[in-house]
Amino acid sequence: MIKKADYINTAFEIGATLCRTAIWYNDSCNWIDLKFNERTTKFYHSPMPADFYEGTAGIAFFLNNLFLLTNEKIFSTTASGALNNAYKHRDNAQAAFSNSFYQGKAGIAYTMLKAYEITGEKVWRTKALELFSEIEQADVNAMRYDIVCGVAGIIPAFIYGAFVLKKKQLLQIGLKFADALIEKAGVQNHSMSWNYNGEFGQPHTGFAHGSSGMGYVFMILFKHTGQEKYLKSALESFNYDDTFFYRELNAWQRLNEPPLSQSEKDVWHQYPSMWCYGAAGIGIAKLTAWLITKNTEHKNFLVSAASRALAANQFETNYGLCHGHFSNCELLLTAGRFLKNKKWIAEAVAVANKGIENTAALNREWVCGGRGNYQTYGFMNGIAGIGNFYLRLADEKIQSGLFLEELL
Repeated sequence: MIKKADYINTAFEIGATLCRTAIWYNDSCNWIDLKFNERTTKFYHSPMPADFYEGTAGIAFFLNNLFLLTNEKIFSTTASGALNNAYKHRDNAQAAFSNSFYQGKAGIAYTMLKAYEITGEKVWRTKALELFSEIEQADVNAMRYDIVCGVAGIIPAFIYGAFVLKKKQLLQIGLKFADALIEKAGVQNHSMSWNYNGEFGQPHTGFAHGSSGMGYVFMILFKHTGQEKYLKSALESFNYDDTFFYRELNAWQRLNEPPLSQSEKDVWHQYPSMWCYGAAGIGIAKLTAWLITKNTEHKNFLVSAASRALAANQFETNYGLCHGHFSNCELLLTAGRFLKNKKWIAEAVAVANKGIENTAALNREWVCGGRGNYQTYGFMNGIAGIGNFYLRLADEKIQSGLFLEELL
């Protein structure tokens, strides 16, 4: 029988792999990871970027959480090296992404705040403040809009920074970004959506790039400011995505996809359950809304999202956080804990146990979420995120990295 200690041991083994394979230069470390070139359709090896999504900041987040539960110094030492690398290369991201949470400075600053809280090392406090200052001075009109790449993801990081660093001006900066986001919205029939420079056929749905992610941000803002305009913006953001809700499937349509057949595989592709575009991420947004407003409509949508996530775990897929098994399990685990739903928690545990058993029995590497499902190191698609999920199963104080649960 798999026990709590097995989850920590699994994360420990992943952490040990990351520490063993780190390449050091002075006070910084990086990893050579497997990438896929969409243009040439070939795999290649390359140093990791600085960011939270698939870079050294995300690895640092996991390793510091692992240090928190094990007190093994090698994990915090390697996390420091990974964060130093992220800090030094923070300007390497594409301009439109460079200040964002998952691909830019905001995610690095958040990881530094967590490092400061866990280790007490004031250098991370100082550097996080520096990054917040750089983001504040950036041109919001040059930024994308969404959670992953743009303005929306920046806002919760500033709110969190205001509390950790006890600096109210950070909250005020977050509000300025929020107001700019509202100005950029397309509003129609009491719904709000965002389409960066009109590059999509329709504005995206979902948490990572769509209006549900915006709704989550505005709900957090409403909770911490009490301003009704943010509640209104949250509800209108949800209205857009809910236009594409298909009740028979308990799922929301993923937009901007080519026409598909009605085969089971294609239906799941068009109405997916995953953090980025599907029910799992939207469920996190609905959970946030229900906890803040106690409106039963949000809870009903959350139950639908959880039903889709439960059904999705029947398929063979990767174990990544962005669009794999643990994407669905994060919703089931988090919502299950808040709502005291033992069935949801049990399903998350069962999938996690299967991951340990299959990987050990077949003596294979972890099936990750990048192209080809090969084992990679990053947080959202690789073993750092997988390890963090096992830490979450072992101890509720470990944060997911998929949203800022600390702000609820």
